[in-house]
Amino acid sequence: MNINKKTQTNDEGPEDSNVHGFTSESVVVSNRVPERSTKVASYLDCSVYARACGIETMRQWFDYHRVKEGGKPRPPGIPGDPSHQYREVWKGWPQFLGTNNVASAHLSDTAMSLTDAKAWFIKNEIQTVKQFRVLCTEGLRPPTIPACPEKFYNVKYSELLAPKSGRYLGFHEARNFVHSFEFNDYLEFRAYKRNNPEMFEKIPSSPDRVYMKSSPPEWTSWPDFLGYNRITRTRLEE
Repeated sequence: MNINKKTQTNDEGPEDSNVHGFTSESVVVSNRVPERSTKVASYLDCSVYARACGIETMRQWFDYHRVKEGGKPRPPGIPGDPSHQYREVWKGWPQFLGTNNVASAHLSDTAMSLTDAKAWFIKNEIQTVKQFRVLCTEGLRPPTIPACPEKFYNVKYSELLAPKSGRYLGFHEARNFVHSFEFNDYLEFRAYKRNNPEMFEKIPSSPDRVYMKSSPPEWTSWPDFLGYNRITRTRLEE
């Protein structure tokens, strides 16, 4: 991506003209913008652009481009959300912006364990990815929680997010309800739930995933949830 440099009235350039191998010759320092193009800027060009604009945090990135609130319009080719556009190579806002608030090399030593991270999401009632991103934007994410937890822990977001309150019955109430149907295995349970959606509205289709998220986890096994003995296949006594 080519970035034009406006004619300056003096020969002085920015104090730091070299950003990770890129010089100010390729970026805009004030209001200079990339040439109009239908192509999306590369990760490196976008990173250089952000640093040249003096953007130091994720929140500043989004505020900088809020035109209705006095911000500047994004130049052609510059994505609205770099973390999404460059998700295949993304390693966090600090690295993208060159701030390195938490050095990537030391993140594994300072970050919470996966179990503690799940407990943090539940404690703070973070039920959607959007809620987490808003919290990050407001600067409320602790440094021990990675900005991209799903990548750091190599899990799906659904494994981190808190269960939506009020959506399902509590574990013990759900288990007692399911026991009354005397299902013989989870396939029978899921088939019955699929054919009776209103009756099972408060019972999750994947109770093993939902109730493993509780703190501490309440899920033990399908036989326990459905109410039968794994070996004898007989019903459990209540």
